[in-house]
Amino acid sequence: MSHTALINEQLPWHSACQEQLYSYIDNERIPHALILSGQEGVGKLLLAQQISHLLLCDSPNDRQACGLCYACKLIEAETHPDLIVINPEEEGKTISIDRIRSLEQTLTLKPHYAKQRIVLINPAHKLNRNAANALLKTLEEPGENNLFLLITDQLESLPATICSRCQTILVPKPTRNDACNWLKLRLPNKDISRLISIASGSPFKALELSESGVEKDYELLESIWAELVTGKTDPVIATSKIEKVHLQHIIEWTTRWVIQLIQVQFDPDKDQREINASLKDSQGELDLRKLFSLLDQLLQAKKLLGSSVNRQLMVEAIFISWSNIKPN
Repeated sequence: MSHTALINEQLPWHSACQEQLYSYIDNERIPHALILSGQEGVGKLLLAQQISHLLLCDSPNDRQACGLCYACKLIEAETHPDLIVINPEEEGKTISIDRIRSLEQTLTLKPHYAKQRIVLINPAHKLNRNAANALLKTLEEPGENNLFLLITDQLESLPATICSRCQTILVPKPTRNDACNWLKLRLPNKDISRLISIASGSPFKALELSESGVEKDYELLESIWAELVTGKTDPVIATSKIEKVHLQHIIEWTTRWVIQLIQVQFDPDKDQREINASLKDSQGELDLRKLFSLLDQLLQAKKLLGSSVNRQLMVEAIFISWSNIKPN
């Protein structure tokens, strides 16, 4: 489902962020640059699009774009000259300096049609170093009537100099009930609770994953993870069994499981619905120091995603650490 189809939908977990943005508009005190930060799949892009459409619409009504005016039709056709979207040219690539430099002359001119020009950068953490430096110079002298919207789920990856020149709005993750209720309307025949667990509580990510059949990959990795800690398989064999599972998913899911197990060590009463049953049985036998060490290993592996890393060696190393997680 495209974000355009949801453009006027009010999501309950967005309400506080929307009120903050509406107050900027109502008081005519919109910052020249905003960062919308939050977990992947919580609707940051939708929120940015809603505000962009509202600001560019000729006849907004009750804080919503009308969807009928000439400006809204241009936006729907992705041809509005005052809405500039910058993203990587290819999936997995960075945003190059050329994409930012191409803005420089445009930003010195008045908006073509609207009172304001909006530059939407998604995801902002994909700016390469040179592009980030070029953007920094632009943010220092943004020109009149230019609004930058930067979207990221990796705020820590953005240079501090860029963050210091933007107002950051943290878009929260919905409660599990809100996420499930929203998804039930769109996926009536799916195991919603399971999808939400796979997507780390992010409804938009769950919606996307539901179309990819990823549930089987999650179930496979979950069973292998349990077999490793109980000694029913070894790391090399386990690695060979998940050759077709996306490396990013392996890192993401195992990182989450390790974090959950660490949290449970400190808070035994924590909600354990997402933890594999076999892991629940063994959690009291786990070495907390080794869990933290494995977490560090997984976080380092995450940083290497997209590079020319040896997938097999990376996964084997993670599985070896997990299979030795119990105290000696």
